[in-house]
Amino acid sequence: MAEDFACVACGEVADKDDVLAVRECKICRRIHCDSCINEEGLCVECTD
Repeated sequence: MAEDFACVACGEVADKDDVLAVRECKICRRIHCDSCINEEGLCVECTD
């Protein structure tokens, strides 16, 4: 059964099984929604 996931950066809720919507930051290794990860694989918090 799929679990819901809330992005640590923006709070957007996504399905953990939806690999297109949930990605891991290459630096902090936390899971974020796709819109909070840039094209280099870094989350908005690590790029600041």
